[in-house]
Amino acid sequence: MTDYAIRVAREEDLPALPDIEAEAGRRFAEAGMPEVAELSRVDHFPQSLARNLVEQGTLWIAAHREVPVGFLAAGPADGYGFIYELDVHPAHAGHKLGVKLIAACEDWARAQGLKGLTLATFRDVPWNRPYYARQGFHEWPRSALGPAHERSWQSQALQLDMTQRLFMRKMFV
Repeated sequence: MTDYAIRVAREEDLPALPDIEAEAGRRFAEAGMPEVAELSRVDHFPQSLARNLVEQGTLWIAAHREVPVGFLAAGPADGYGFIYELDVHPAHAGHKLGVKLIAACEDWARAQGLKGLTLATFRDVPWNRPYYARQGFHEWPRSALGPAHERSWQSQALQLDMTQRLFMRKMFV
């Protein structure tokens, strides 16, 4: 029997998100990207946005015995469900929590009548592009991005080397 559950986030879950994000981000230092690890440590997912997503029902929690150990934040963008962030605490890796969080988001997006899921990720980090490809995502060229995704690209470009980034999309059949 598993002690893990995927559920929609509650307000009381929000204080746990920065630690999950920082711990998940530490892996980037090991991959030769200390600047990304540092961003994960100091520039957390905004709590005001997280509160809005709780109200909208588009923030999911992976919980171990009711304690948050992972999260996926998403919202609608250009007719897709846009995954803003997905983090799982490394101490809880190996339980397919990311896969289950993506599945919860996909269920929501399908119920909303959206065309698919999208996300931005790192091109050459083993637990990024290859991971999402295994979940059915494919590279989505920047030239095809809608206005909301382009704004995200521009925002990310303020802090990240965009030659290392790409958008990916999973279409619903």
